[in-house]
Formats: sequence, structure tokens, C-alpha cells
Amino acid sequence: MKLVYHLWYRHGTPPWVIGPRPELVHLVTDGVLPPGRAIDLGCGVGDNAIFLAQHGFTVTGIDYAPAAIDRARAKAREANLDVTFAVDDLTRPRHAQGPFDLLVDYGTFDDLDTRDRDAYVREVTALAAPGARFLLWCFEWELRPWERLAYGQ
Repeated sequence: MKLVYHLWYRHGTPPWVIGPRPELVHLVTDGVLPPGRAIDLGCGVGDNAIFLAQHGFTVTGIDYAPAAIDRARAKAREANLDVTFAVDDLTRPRHAQGPFDLLVDYGTFDDLDTRDRDAYVREVTALAAPGARFLLWCFEWELRPWERLAYGQ
């Protein structure tokens, strides 16, 4: 799957690339999520991370697709923002240095199989500061035949 995502970000735009997520925008602009240290888990092209940085957060964005991180870095440079982006695996992170006040995951957890979900939970929760908030958006669907092959299920 890693190669699929890398190629998709390198040569196209996945359908979930829609700018910062409306729910996140509302929570930040309404003051529910005050600025602090944030991590965008599976940040893709960085839209949520960049939005958070524009609103006073110190942000790290992590994704395992190098092409996504390249695009995120370019967007941050264009916006003249200091956002740390790194290629990393959230089931065995090497570049994420907590603690974070806000953890944001839009559609990463749901892409993981059961074994990787356990590792993700263990690793990601260790990044949270006391009292941290975790915004998790995910869904499940019945895997299509090509998805079963891609995920090895």
C-alpha cells in the first residue's frame, strides 16, 4: 500500500485532498482547540498541519508516502510557514517527538490492519501530553477484492 499511496500523491490527487477538514477548522476557529503543540498523523499533503500552523500551533506532520511529504513541504514553504514534516511509519515512529497537546488523524487509522492498529495505538498514545486531545476521523467499509489483495487479507 505504501507504494500505491506514494504513486498516487506523486502523479495525482487522492479524493480526500480537500483542504483543511471543516470539523478541524470549526474547532480551532471557535476556540475549542487552543494553540499548542500538534501532530498531524498521516498528514498527506499537509492541509490540516498548515491550517494549524496558520492558527498559532507548533506542528509536526507525519506520513509514510514520500511524495505526500514533498507536496506538504512545498505548500508550507509557499505559505511561509514553519511546519516540520517527516516521512515516518506511525506503527514504528522514529521522527515524532512528543509530547503533543493535539493529535489529529483524518483517515489513517482506518487504513491499518488489526496488527498495525495495535502498534499505532501503542505508539501514538505515547506521544500525547497529559490532557491532550485526539481528533480521530475514520470509517470502515467492506473491502473490495483488489483491496483484499493490496492489504494481504
